[in-house]
Amino acid sequence: MPANLRCSYWRRVTRAMHRIGNRGNRGEDGSIVLVLLLIMFLSIIAVTVTTGALTQLNLSTNLKLRNDALQGALAGNQAAVAEIRSAASGGNLTVSQLPCTTVAGVTNSTAGTPYTATIQYQQQNSQGQYAGVSCTPGVGPITTSHSFLARAIITSCAPANVCPAVGSAAPNTGWRRTISTYTFKTTNANIPGGLVNTYQFGECMVASFNNGTDPSGGMTLDVTTSCGPASSSYTLEKFQYTSTWNLEIIVGGQGYCVQDPEDLSSPKSSPIVFGTCGANPTYQWGIDDTAEIRGVATNGSGQPTNWCINNPLGDTQPAPQTVQTSPAFMAACAGGYDNKYTWQMAPSVGAGGAAPSDTTTLFGNTNQLVNYQEFGRCMDVTNQYVGSSFLIDYSCKQFPDTADYPTWNQRWCFTQHSIDSNGNPVGVLYTPQGQTSCASPSNPYCAQSPLETPVQAVDAWVTVVPCSPSSATQPTALSWTGWSIRGGAIHDYTWTDASGYCLEANTQNPQYPSGSSNEWSTIQVATCDGSYMQKWNAPATLGSSQIADTHEG
Repeated sequence: MPANLRCSYWRRVTRAMHRIGNRGNRGEDGSIVLVLLLIMFLSIIAVTVTTGALTQLNLSTNLKLRNDALQGALAGNQAAVAEIRSAASGGNLTVSQLPCTTVAGVTNSTAGTPYTATIQYQQQNSQGQYAGVSCTPGVGPITTSHSFLARAIITSCAPANVCPAVGSAAPNTGWRRTISTYTFKTTNANIPGGLVNTYQFGECMVASFNNGTDPSGGMTLDVTTSCGPASSSYTLEKFQYTSTWNLEIIVGGQGYCVQDPEDLSSPKSSPIVFGTCGANPTYQWGIDDTAEIRGVATNGSGQPTNWCINNPLGDTQPAPQTVQTSPAFMAACAGGYDNKYTWQMAPSVGAGGAAPSDTTTLFGNTNQLVNYQEFGRCMDVTNQYVGSSFLIDYSCKQFPDTADYPTWNQRWCFTQHSIDSNGNPVGVLYTPQGQTSCASPSNPYCAQSPLETPVQAVDAWVTVVPCSPSSATQPTALSWTGWSIRGGAIHDYTWTDASGYCLEANTQNPQYPSGSSNEWSTIQVATCDGSYMQKWNAPATLGSSQIADTHEG
């Protein structure tokens, strides 16, 4: 209490004691007892105040230590995020540069707190399920087929010298641990770049340094039998098919594109080289009906030439455990499926010019339906046969001449008949069979839903049937709703049938088209779940990299 009040209090106590002592009819025994009681009372107050002060001091010290530890753990979290975000080139994630080892450091405060952070990368499959993946320095997280790099779980602890092992019992309260989730932005290069394999997947394209060490001496396009993450040249096997129809590879943060040796009158045996990237026919390539990679005419028409990239190892069968590499060259296109001319791009290579350019239209400028899970593959009437029992998700066929390419079996048109309660267009989705324009189709075929999910029938495939798109009355099975950006996480960029099921490229139910030795995802409908295989023509920037769900653990 304040000093003046304490003085006043003791004066009153003293006067009371004098009054008691002056009463002659009372004994002194009572006065002594009262004084002892007062002394005891005051002693208890003093002890209580002192103990409280010491407790508050200890609490304050412990709180500071805990706050310092928490700030250290959060600093480790931020350091790990900075390491992840620095693994980029030209705005795209460079997976091979992602940190695989522990991130450690010290906060910059006085007597800084040491921290340590570990990163567990996770992939997501077409069903939306997450699974941890291994990370190899210089290669990065290695995902499995039909999955993509989705997020990183960051576990940070401080002070690093007293942090227990994750999951262990540790009574020491001098440390703090935080766990955060970093979600990667999904683009047309979820895994930036991918393999361009041959038809039978025995070989793949690879960029080779002419001087053996770096691109300063120039690069040539080779074909090799050593493909994939285990290959020493894996980073030189990862191509991107860009929106300007370039076949690009990134080396040291710089893009290099495969150069077309222009229109030829005869096959050219000299190696194919790399040069400057850009919307120039010299560096542009198209994909034809049999997945051949054709050159583009230099006269500005955007049409294909008759010359294709050839696989020189197509007729060879290397001995087991041996590696063969040979320069690729241009040859006359064969027009059929074989291991010398037909190429299979991994979905992560990209969708080329078929990739939608904005978020407001249902189609891009090529009128194709690009699947987001298998980016670079498009909804396709199998073998250009309208009587096929299933449609497939096939490599996007395209050339800069979008007026003539792609061919009809990958060109999709939409005629709207109404609007649903969410403002979405409802109508028929059709292909102009036999022609490359949506205007006045002479023999259109509409996409027909089975109106049931694969849970009820694994062969509940979408097919095409003859139709009249302009007719005001349509069969229920031909009715489709295009959601574009109006559907939230579940329905954005989906197409739903009259039963509310979503159109999807089912990666779990692939089929072999007639005459093909490769299987392709089939087009089906299923309960809408927001998975990427149900999203069509989503822009390349769908999703966003962000840190979320930070908590102590």
